[in-house]
Amino acid sequence: MGVMTKIRSGSRMVSAWIEPYVTNQVRVTFDESQMAPAPGQAAVFYKGDVVPLNET
Repeated sequence: MGVMTKIRSGSRMVSAWIEPYVTNQVRVTFDESQMAPAPGQAAVFYKGDVVPLNET
């Protein structure tokens, strides 16, 4: 699913793709490189003004 993503509260939203990875996890592929995301770091995904919880 294509989404806009924030990995830090002060960062700008950037486009990314998310896909199922393992149970309760997703793989995030950013359209452009991001500065120092850490393994296990939280991220917020947006579809317009909505934070999607589950899309089938």
